[in-house]
Amino acid sequence: MLFSAGDTSDGFYVVADGAIRLGLTTAEGGELTLRDVGAGEIFGEIGALDGGPRSASARVISASARTAFLPRTRFDDILSQNPALLLDIARKLCQRLRETTDQLEGIALYSLRRRLARFIMAHGRARGHDRDNGRRSVSIPLSQSALATVLGASRPKINGALQELERAGVFERRGALFIYDVNKLSAEAEGVDHAPG
Repeated sequence: MLFSAGDTSDGFYVVADGAIRLGLTTAEGGELTLRDVGAGEIFGEIGALDGGPRSASARVISASARTAFLPRTRFDDILSQNPALLLDIARKLCQRLRETTDQLEGIALYSLRRRLARFIMAHGRARGHDRDNGRRSVSIPLSQSALATVLGASRPKINGALQELERAGVFERRGALFIYDVNKLSAEAEGVDHAPG
């Protein structure tokens, strides 16, 4: 555990390697995964900007994880010398807010199959790669248990939804790699019926 929700924020982190999970836990042991951050991504920046306590907990989820830490005082110095960075940071925070809103909207309003399709689409838009015949691929290195906490479901239900979508020809899985038909996945994400496989 790098820090817990409510801890004093004294700076932010950059992931050099591996992955870190951001989430919330209850006293009863319930857990909500907000997102996983990988190499090149930052986390903990909200507290570094506003001086408030940590808004979520951060824990290492891969043995290879390495992070770099930027103290808040040094961050303030950098911002005072490069005020244009604030606009980039604001854009990134807005993007994160949109992703969190989509995640909460999906949990509250959509079927699990649709939530899963929207989740894969979002990851594909952010860091996917185009392939032939209207297909795209994206690596999503999350276990079914982790997907369940992100999407507000149980692991068996996630497994069932993955199998349904795979049988319908929406995507195929090769370990963490999802290779999907863009039109079919988009139709699932929008709740539109499409022709089977």
